[in-house]
Amino acid sequence: MKKWIFFLSCCCFHLFIFAQKNSRWQKQPNFSGGVLENAVAFSVGDNAFVGLGTNNSSFQTTFWKYSVQNESAGQDWEKTEPFPDKPRISAVAFSIGTKGYVGTGMVGSENNKQGTNDFWEYNPEKNSWTQKTNFPGAIRYGAIGFSIGNKGYIALGVNQNTYYNDLWEYDPASNKWNKKADFPDNGIADASVFVVAQDAFVLFGQKKEIIPSKKNSWKYSQVKNEWKQIADFPGDARIGAVTFSYKNKGYAMAGSNGAFKRFQDCWEYDAAKNHWTPNEDIPFGACSYGFAFVIGNAAYVSPGKTSSGSRSAEIWKFDLIEKQKTGNSVVIGGSLLLGNERIPQAGVEVQIMNSKNEVIKSAFTNLFGSFLLTGVPEKDDLFLTFDVRDPGWKDQKFYLVNRKDEEVAVLHKDNQFRFYLSSTNKNKIQLIKVENKNLRMNMKGKLALDDKKRTPLGKVPVSLINEDQEIVQGGATDENGVFVFTYLPLDSSVYLSIDEKMAATLAKGTKILLLDDGDNVVSKTNTAHPEFQLINLPPEKNTLTQVYMEDPWLEPIMTGKHGDMMVVEHVYFDYNKWEILPETKTILNKAIAMLKSNNKFSIEISAHTDSRGEAKYNLELSEKRADAAKDYMISKGVNANQITAKGYGETKPLNKCKDGVPCTEEEYALNRRLEFLIKRK
Repeated sequence: MKKWIFFLSCCCFHLFIFAQKNSRWQKQPNFSGGVLENAVAFSVGDNAFVGLGTNNSSFQTTFWKYSVQNESAGQDWEKTEPFPDKPRISAVAFSIGTKGYVGTGMVGSENNKQGTNDFWEYNPEKNSWTQKTNFPGAIRYGAIGFSIGNKGYIALGVNQNTYYNDLWEYDPASNKWNKKADFPDNGIADASVFVVAQDAFVLFGQKKEIIPSKKNSWKYSQVKNEWKQIADFPGDARIGAVTFSYKNKGYAMAGSNGAFKRFQDCWEYDAAKNHWTPNEDIPFGACSYGFAFVIGNAAYVSPGKTSSGSRSAEIWKFDLIEKQKTGNSVVIGGSLLLGNERIPQAGVEVQIMNSKNEVIKSAFTNLFGSFLLTGVPEKDDLFLTFDVRDPGWKDQKFYLVNRKDEEVAVLHKDNQFRFYLSSTNKNKIQLIKVENKNLRMNMKGKLALDDKKRTPLGKVPVSLINEDQEIVQGGATDENGVFVFTYLPLDSSVYLSIDEKMAATLAKGTKILLLDDGDNVVSKTNTAHPEFQLINLPPEKNTLTQVYMEDPWLEPIMTGKHGDMMVVEHVYFDYNKWEILPETKTILNKAIAMLKSNNKFSIEISAHTDSRGEAKYNLELSEKRADAAKDYMISKGVNANQITAKGYGETKPLNKCKDGVPCTEEEYALNRRLEFLIKRK
C-alpha cells in the first residue's frame, strides 16, 4: 500500500531536551585553488589531493594537497606536481593503499566535448605521476570511480551521445584491467558512488533527458561480482551530487536537476538497514559538482557551482561522529506532595536557582504533582525550590519524592522550602535524576496544504510507523488537520504516514506543511519528496513534543484508550495491619487524582498477600486491605460507584512462593501488592 511518509526522529528530540545538538558542519579556510567545479579528490592517509576541474574559464591540470597536520596552523593547502596530461573535467579518482589514481574525463572544452581513457598513478611520497595501462573501455567522461580493498573500479560514463553501462576492475599489482558484471540498468553519466565495506553503492545519473529522473539505487558486491537494487533515493533525482562514506553509512548531498535548480539537502544511507534518512542541510547553500574527501573521522566538502560564485571556494568540515554538547547537564524530576496525607500539588512552579538566587530552570507540576527539569548543570551549586503561593502552605511541610515514589527530602519553612543540589555531593542529584528510558512524550502537530489559506488536511488517517514498518500508534487528523500521539517512548524513531486514499485526491506535486500548535511551519514536503526529519532544530523550534516522566497512572489519561489497563503497585502495610501508611497514600493519591479527572474512569482494587500464615487469615487480611484502600479514596472525595475492591489472599502469587516453598524476603515482598484494574467507559 502506497503511503506518504514524513520522518520524525523522536530520538533526536531528546537530544534537545537533554543536550542541545551542535551542527556537524564547521567552516574551514577557503580552498587555495579558488573556484573549482567538476574536480576530482582522493585521500591517502592524513592527506588529501584535489585537482583538475574548471575555474569557470578553463580546464585545469593543477593539483593541491590538503594536510590535516597543518590544519591548526591555517596552512592547509599546498600545490603539488600538476597532472601531466591534458586539462580536463568530469574525470574519476580513487586511492589504493598509498597511491592515488586518476583517469578518463572530458578534454577539449564544454563546446567541444571529447572523452579520454588515459589512466595515471600519483605517488604522494615522491610527488610524481606515472602513466599506467589505459582504461580498456571506450573513451568517456562523467564516469564513476571507486576502490574496494586493493582494487580500483571505473564504470558508466558518456562520450558525446554514447552512454555506457560497463564496469572494469583495475589491479595495481599487475597493472591490468578486468571486465566485471555490467551495470544492470541503461548506460548513464554523472552518477554518484560511495563504498561501504566490500560494496559500492551507485545512485543518480542521467542519459539524454533534460531533467534527470533516476532515483533508483544499486549495490555492487565485489565478492559476488553482482548488482542488486536497493532502496530508492527518497529525495529529488539529480546529477552532480557530492557523496562519501564512513563505516557503514553513506552520504549524498547537493546536486542539480540538470537545469537551473540546485539542492541543499543532505541524506544519510544506513547500509545495514537499507534505509535513507534526511540529515542536516548543508550550510553553504544549494550547489552542485563540488568535491569531497574523508580523512579520519571527518569529511571535507567544497560546494562547486553555487548560485553565489563567491561561496564556490569554501571548504566545510563535516563531523562523521555525531557529537552532543552535554555541558555536564542532567535531567531531574520528582513530585511535590503536601503534608502527611501526601496530597499531590498540581500547577506549582518548581524552580532551580543558583547561589545568586537566579532562576535558571523552571517547570510546573502536573496532575500528580510531578515535574521535569531538563538541562540542569551538574557542576554548579544549585537548589530546588517552589513557589509557596498559598499563605496556608507556609506552616506546612512538603515531601519531595523521586520517580519511584521514594522520599528524597522534606521541605518546610525552616529550610526555606529548599533542597540543595551540591556539586560536591553527587548523591543528591542522583536521587532525583531521570534517565531517558523513564521518559515519555506526546506529539501534536497539524497538516495543511501550502496554499494561501493553509487549508487543513482534515479527517485524514495518519499513523506512526517504526523502522520495522510496524504501526506504533494510529489515528486521524481532526477537522482542523490536527493530529495527536501520546505516551511515546522518548528514544524512538518513527514515521508519520498518510494514507494513500488522501493522496489520490490531491494534484501531483501538491505541497504539504507540518505545523506546530502555533501554526508555525516546522517543515514541508510534497508528493515528489515524501520524507522529512525533525533533526537539528534549535530548542525554541522543538514545538511538537511535550515530555514528561513515565508513570503508569498517566498512560490512561494521556492515551484516552477505552478498555482495561492494569497497574501493579507494591505497597506498604505494617505486619498484620491494614491501616494506610503515608507511603501507600502516595500511590492511592494518584488513583484519586485520575478518578477525579474524569468520571468515565473506574477502578477495581485487588489486594494480595504472600504465602506465609494461614490461607484463610491471609484472605481476610487482603480483603481488609482492599477495603481500607477503597475507604481512603472515598474519604478523599472519589465517587464510591467508581471503585470496587476485593482481596485474594495468597491465591495469585507472581512467582514460585507458594506454601512450602522457601523464598527470600525480596521474593515474598513481590507478592504483597495492590493491583489496580483501570477501566474507561
